[in-house]
Amino acid sequence: MTSIARDLRYAARTLLHDKSFTFIAVFCLALGIGINSTIYSAVHAILVRPLPYHDPSRVVSVGETYPKEGWVDSELSYLDYLDIREGTKDVFDDVAIYSDRFVNYEEMDSAGGTVSEAEGIEAATVTANMFPLLGIRPTLGRHFRAEEDRPGAPRVAMLGYALWRSRYGFDSTVIGRTVRLNGEPTQIVGIMPERFGWFDEEDLFLPLALDRATESRGSHYLEGVGRLKDGVSKDRANAALAAVAARVGEESPRDHAGHGFGAIPIREHLVPGEVKLVVSVMMGAVMFVLLIACANVANLLLARA
Repeated sequence: MTSIARDLRYAARTLLHDKSFTFIAVFCLALGIGINSTIYSAVHAILVRPLPYHDPSRVVSVGETYPKEGWVDSELSYLDYLDIREGTKDVFDDVAIYSDRFVNYEEMDSAGGTVSEAEGIEAATVTANMFPLLGIRPTLGRHFRAEEDRPGAPRVAMLGYALWRSRYGFDSTVIGRTVRLNGEPTQIVGIMPERFGWFDEEDLFLPLALDRATESRGSHYLEGVGRLKDGVSKDRANAALAAVAARVGEESPRDHAGHGFGAIPIREHLVPGEVKLVVSVMMGAVMFVLLIACANVANLLLARA
């Protein structure tokens, strides 16, 4: 310990003796290390950090494929979803769908009068099984019930965490209140968590509540997500989806000519290949910046010696 203390005192005296050398060396290393730390934080958040779902390795994105072009992350029709959910029960625990929309949001008083101006809010419409499938629990209240995800059901909504904070200041009594969405009274039944790795831009969540009788096979505007059964591989799931696609193609050749169904890991859906490539290239570039900084400091030490 005495030797270490002596070495540290000697290093401090040397650095203080030549302040210009110390400043340049510290600046070079700080620049290289700082840039690397910043980019690595982004890389970790995008590519490394575990997704905040229950057993995320079993969560996949389900959509259409174009065999001639490879996988294309496209959208499903509601009838496609129903066929997939019914025909893949042996490989999926469950399959859900979602879509985005804008709604006019107005607060109401206890007498049913409007107490705020209408504000356009981006909302996500989801099937009732969406959040249980992902393993996401509400901060307050509850998720949607199956009977609320049907046409004509009582209108309910879940608030996003940011909207709950900005509009209501974390007031827990907001559960059970009624608001007006697109002119229709809607009851708030839950509050979503602050961060759950999905729907980063949406402040409101609504049941999808679609009717099979009014939906078209060719109307593709929904995105699917599924949870594989324990022990089921992605290849087995894709084989089951291909069988469903073949059957649908025979029944609706006009809407499904050249199309198929497929699944990819959810991280590949959230972080497309081109984004992953750009992030990886950036990480490699800043590593060279750190090497250059170290080389500069080595040259400074050599020149001083």
